[in-house]
Amino acid sequence: PVMELEALLPLSERLDLGIVGSMNFPEVGDYGLAGGMVVARAPIVGERSSDVRLLLGFGSGFGTGPKILSSDLKVESDVTLWHEVGLEARWRLGPLNLGAGLGLRQLSVIATTVSCGMEL
Repeated sequence: PVMELEALLPLSERLDLGIVGSMNFPEVGDYGLAGGMVVARAPIVGERSSDVRLLLGFGSGFGTGPKILSSDLKVESDVTLWHEVGLEARWRLGPLNLGAGLGLRQLSVIATTVSCGMEL
């Protein structure tokens, strides 16, 4: 499982920009991840005021570089560049935002996410 903390700032009706901190809790120590990215989210379907939105997201940053992030499962470095692209559906339920997403990280890992958030 991976825990992420995301803070987004709406720049316009069509673009959010923010940061994400990410850390996982692996059963095997060689697969630990910790890092952060600058992210951008843009709606494909729905506007900011919509109760349902489909978002396209991009991210780039730095983090640890275990073998699991390498397409050949061999390269390992202390710090490496992270990249992510993905789709996320978000539903607004009162003050809460619920989400489900699918993303591609480092061109080698497919990640599924479930999220719960609150707009401040």
